[in-house]
Amino acid sequence: MIISKAYKNILLIKPVTSLGLLNFFTILIILLTKFCLITDELYYQSLDEKFSIDQITQLLNVQSKYEFASYILLVTFNLLKYGCITLILYIGIIIFGLKVKFNNVLKVVILAEFIFLIPLVLKFFWFYFFQSNYTLEDLQFFYPFSLLNIFDTGTISQIWVYPLQLLNIFEVIYWFFLAFGIKQLINSDFDKSLRLVLSSYLPAMLLWVVFIMFLTVTLNPNI
Repeated sequence: MIISKAYKNILLIKPVTSLGLLNFFTILIILLTKFCLITDELYYQSLDEKFSIDQITQLLNVQSKYEFASYILLVTFNLLKYGCITLILYIGIIIFGLKVKFNNVLKVVILAEFIFLIPLVLKFFWFYFFQSNYTLEDLQFFYPFSLLNIFDTGTISQIWVYPLQLLNIFEVIYWFFLAFGIKQLINSDFDKSLRLVLSSYLPAMLLWVVFIMFLTVTLNPNI
């Protein structure tokens, strides 16, 4: 099959190279969003009812000062994320009685993560070309093709924002893409690979969502 052969050729790329490209495009889209959409004027317009002009100016200065550090933290967090997902899938593979190199599973995870660049691009194009009148809150809560978009964010508790954002079409595509990649590694049928992914990744994702909800309640006791 042409797609399988092409995918296996892509898997020959070193993880460092794939990871570098993934981080490059992620930061590129974030920078485009920052410079084209999240202007200083937007901050003043969106926060003028909650903070004074001096406070908003101070906030912008702090963000500018630590902007580079924020990208370092983003890359570090992503590395931990990819490592954890790889470990979870690797444990699932062992439980299924299969033998695959950890490094190859990491390659599959990194390739699957490219899917999440799509909603970032769609978000940029949506606000840049279609919804020109927006606030910081609109940018924060908008996630293409997620359940959150069918709710009025002003009427739901903040505790449900992250779970509803996470339930989106790209997350589901991600599961199938992981399963497709695992299928290439274990030389098995797709159903078995999908069961492996769903039985290992989904429970871990659920625990992560519960943890984020717990943090949200802990840090915002007035919710």
